[in-house]
Amino acid sequence: MAKNKIRFQKRLFFKNQLKEKNLYFGKFSDRDKSYEQLMFLQEADNLFSQRKNLDAFEKFLLFITDNKNENVRFKKDKKIEFDIVQGSKIISGYTDGKIIKAETELFSFDEDIPQLYQILLEQTHNLKFTKFLVNKNVISAQISLYLDYCTVDLLYYSLRELSVISDKLDDYLELQFKNLRPLNKSHIIQMPDNEFDVKTKYLKKWLAKSLELSKKLDNANFADAKSFILISTIYRILYLIVPEGELDDMLKDLEKFFFESQKSTVEKNKIIEEKLKNVLEWDNQRLKKSLYKVIRTFPEKMPSKTKETISFIQQEIGKIYWYESNKFEEISRYILEYIAGYIDAHFGNIPVLNDLFLIFWQVMYKDYFNDLGINRLPYEKNSISYFLLHKNFSIINSTARENYPRFFFNVKHLDLKDKYSFAKTFFQEILNIDFN
Repeated sequence: MAKNKIRFQKRLFFKNQLKEKNLYFGKFSDRDKSYEQLMFLQEADNLFSQRKNLDAFEKFLLFITDNKNENVRFKKDKKIEFDIVQGSKIISGYTDGKIIKAETELFSFDEDIPQLYQILLEQTHNLKFTKFLVNKNVISAQISLYLDYCTVDLLYYSLRELSVISDKLDDYLELQFKNLRPLNKSHIIQMPDNEFDVKTKYLKKWLAKSLELSKKLDNANFADAKSFILISTIYRILYLIVPEGELDDMLKDLEKFFFESQKSTVEKNKIIEEKLKNVLEWDNQRLKKSLYKVIRTFPEKMPSKTKETISFIQQEIGKIYWYESNKFEEISRYILEYIAGYIDAHFGNIPVLNDLFLIFWQVMYKDYFNDLGINRLPYEKNSISYFLLHKNFSIINSTARENYPRFFFNVKHLDLKDKYSFAKTFFQEILNIDFN
């Protein structure tokens, strides 16, 4: 395999727990694999080295298959035909052992749209494997590879690129060009009514509360504090509500605007406030177009080094202390949530870190998880439970030590008197962990 291969690890406890209720939080990651999946990857690697390409590709498909989600379907005879589900798109393809072709239809249209063609040309220029095709007024994305020159890594990266860009681009283009007709979306899963009701309730509750707090702060003297409140709320919605479609695109665009715009902090805050305020006016029909369920096979973000995550925490956590010492503890709490949200949005973390942060969000937003029907939370009545946290962290510690022999999250270092104290000491303890 290539030297820059992706490191996969065995699946941890908490992800399986959520699957029982068909719930997921945060950015999709495929870095946690079952032992069986890891063996399929090794077999595929060995078979490619022996030029047994058809068998190798079959093992590769088994490696990326999550049987519970049925994200991959294929049949093998003299060739392999396959479908891979990635969000709002299904990638269909085949291989005869010599070449592999994979394609997904994006849109159909009636009249030429020069601006659309320009966007597709720019996208193609920035991609390594994927090209866009226009045939009989249908736009599709495609890859084509010779298997004799393939490794499992090359297969992974090329299929991931095709899948991720197709999933992201169709929502974006649908909002930009109203005369496009989306294709290949019949597999999208409608969100159950009770889950939709809970998510819309908390979406609007969190937006209203954050906007109210931001409005109370002076624009000039507390511009940075307002930014932490607004961006932290965006991250919380992305992690806990997990929107798709228009809402997902809008929130990510606002976050990108904040970090990349040359406008002053005050100006950026005003623009973001107006955009978020507008979401409060969305009716259920509009929200349903952004609150639905999808299955994914590949992650949007590639894996990052854990030291990058640790470095970010060290860089940001010091910002809480001025607000804390000046009796603005609520703003300090927003900063800590901002750190957690940024990490999920920007880093491809190892499974153990994803599990740690899931516990963080469960403690911080117990009522939300309860309303979704998740009752096994680290609480006894309304108090954070040392006993239940110890039980959860013990599971994480024992599993993590298979890959990190000196890993230990010490629950005794947590201050459980309130949520803010927990959050602060949670991050301090992460900084104590040996991830070597």
